[in-house]
Amino acid sequence: MKRLPVLLLLLFPLALFLPALAGGKMLWGMDIQTLTLFFNQAVRRSLNLGEFPLWTPELLCGMPGIASTGIIFFHPVELACHLLQVPVWASVGIDAALEIAASGLGTYFLLRRLGLSRGACLVGAFAYAASGTQLSLLYAGHVNNLKAIAMIPWVFWGALKGWQEARLLGWALGGAALALQILGSGMQIFAYTLIGFAAFAAWLAWGGEVPLAGARDAAARTKAALRGVAAAGLAAFLLSAPQLLPTLQYGPWSWRDSFNYETFISWSFHPKESLAWIVPGYWGWRNGPPSAFWPEGATPAYHGSWAFCLTSEYFGLLPWALAFAAVAAAWKGLKPDWRKPQIFLVALAAFSFVSALGKYFPLHLVYYHLPVYGGFRTWTRFLCLCTFSVCALAAYGFDALKDSAAWPRALRGAFVFVALAVVCATAALVTAPDSVAGDSASLARQMGPSAPSAALQLARDSGLRALILAAMLGVCLVLWPRIKGLGPALVGAALLFHAVDVSEVWRRFLDFQDPARALAAAPGLEALPAAAAGSGRILDLPGAWTQNAAALQGYEQCEGYHGMEMSAPMRLAETLKDRRLEWSELLGARWLVSPQPIQAPGFRALNAGAPYVYENPNALPRAFLCARSVPVEDSASAWAALGAPNFDVLGTVTVEKGPRLDFGGVPGSVLSAEWGRNSCTIVAEAAVPALLVVSQSYYPSWGVRVDGRPAPLLKADGGALQAVALAPGRHTVELVCGGTLVWVGLALAGLGVAGLALLAAGKWGLSA
Repeated sequence: MKRLPVLLLLLFPLALFLPALAGGKMLWGMDIQTLTLFFNQAVRRSLNLGEFPLWTPELLCGMPGIASTGIIFFHPVELACHLLQVPVWASVGIDAALEIAASGLGTYFLLRRLGLSRGACLVGAFAYAASGTQLSLLYAGHVNNLKAIAMIPWVFWGALKGWQEARLLGWALGGAALALQILGSGMQIFAYTLIGFAAFAAWLAWGGEVPLAGARDAAARTKAALRGVAAAGLAAFLLSAPQLLPTLQYGPWSWRDSFNYETFISWSFHPKESLAWIVPGYWGWRNGPPSAFWPEGATPAYHGSWAFCLTSEYFGLLPWALAFAAVAAAWKGLKPDWRKPQIFLVALAAFSFVSALGKYFPLHLVYYHLPVYGGFRTWTRFLCLCTFSVCALAAYGFDALKDSAAWPRALRGAFVFVALAVVCATAALVTAPDSVAGDSASLARQMGPSAPSAALQLARDSGLRALILAAMLGVCLVLWPRIKGLGPALVGAALLFHAVDVSEVWRRFLDFQDPARALAAAPGLEALPAAAAGSGRILDLPGAWTQNAAALQGYEQCEGYHGMEMSAPMRLAETLKDRRLEWSELLGARWLVSPQPIQAPGFRALNAGAPYVYENPNALPRAFLCARSVPVEDSASAWAALGAPNFDVLGTVTVEKGPRLDFGGVPGSVLSAEWGRNSCTIVAEAAVPALLVVSQSYYPSWGVRVDGRPAPLLKADGGALQAVALAPGRHTVELVCGGTLVWVGLALAGLGVAGLALLAAGKWGLSA
């Protein structure tokens, strides 16, 4: 019986993801289709060449791989799947099941360390693992955030273990959980978790009721907490270094380094969205194409305060009721006992909620001026800490309702929430017509003329469902004095009730598809020659294909979808937005795919139906010689020059702190070019002093050797291109994307692993 809760938390994700684990299906989601599959394919292409995935040539004229936090390579689960050659589509389901299991087990072991009963810990852990905060991320395809959220309870567990045992090992293990957040590319959740972790350490040091052996005065407790935090921070840095160091290098080159204010405050959590914690379907469910569970037209898209929504924060009514019970039990008289973990969890939930409000609460002005935090958006993600806190509180509430001394207060607290839920559900039923009427035009555009009536029905159904569930909770509370001694049966009933409640989220957001369908080549792609490095890029116009469809098959794209794009290619496209054809030819867009027919001089049609595929023979090759250049001081000067209406975009390049060239005639030719993923070798014959221009983004990891000797790599056209200065004559130019930071990071990670082993073998404590 002692191991039963752990077994159940392991079996739950196995059952939930059974179609993906044993049914031959692929877990499907928006960004899984457009990003995860492609990134996994890109990693396999690099590994097949015996290389690290340092560079991704398929997207946006080339961009960093590991460094850009899109490719999740060094996370243990991802690395194991790649090395074991698990099919890319199957690895998504395996990873999801492991992360959900990790989130539940972490919560369970944390709550056990806090002294709660096994049944209460199981209820709290199941609530967190089964929450919309976790599972709905899979439809959005945000597997990086799923990984990071799963580690939150382990971070707190490590700190608590280290504190209770007065050893550095526990804190270092908490740091390892932080490192897994970084290795999983969940940088935003990592940054938010750091705040909660620091607050938890401060609470332990400054009055938490958890004792520390041998340290009773405040000064000793503070020093111990600081040593623990330092150990966790060092472990997090060392173990995550292979991902962290390249990512820190990439930051200034990413478009997120220069977020404007409007982007920063996007997806702030409007207070009215809180109603969806009780009536989850009031604002609809999600945007996106139909799925097996969501036939076309059956359910209207989300129509709340955001432009669109792909996730849900709903985690059921039972955790809320139990959390209210926990707070009521911990509240004595007119003020709370701040030493209790329940009050810390309440404070953490409240803090994460007001942080998630973003532009609707002035705290966002502080974040906007903080390093790192100013580069985030989608502030609603802060609610993961709120979900964690409430689910942990639910375990306290469950035990309080069984405690002979605390249960009357706890029962009153639970009744308060039930009354609130009844009021909210009733309000949803009453106000649904007016709410939907205000969004009817938008709904009709998204889903057709029947969408407003469907949205109204959905809001009413969701309100009625919430009202019924709240009434059932109320009946159970009325009967509580008679049933509180049922023990395991009570735990089972709580789990069953909660599973029925949140199953609506699972039904709406878990989608399983045929992997052959997800990996199938886009229509029209058969008109192109087989993908080959350096053979010419594709420009697919909006509406022709799903995003990254060509990149998934190994073709190189001028553009593409990526959450952490480099800023230089974006600025070049913006600067030349009125000269789109020249822009595409400069970047080597030999193939153009359009949902509509195109009439353009020189274009050659390769097929006769939509999507229409054309060849543009005027597109420049991936590497070419240019004998006209304009030296500039910085990127801003380059954009100003390129934006001039009479600037010869195809015949002249801007070079930052490079030579001024102005030679007429033919500058020479590129005789051969061999393209790899992390390197290229080009043989060029220059008739005059010229620049060898390579149409891939400038990045400091690239090094150059000309005829075997090191040479400078020049930033061309604001960094959207690379250039190498050549003297007249024949030259062999080698460009290599180096992995120095990755190797340094691996060495540091080795030190981190060795440090953990030493801490496990020794008795290093928190005292000096």
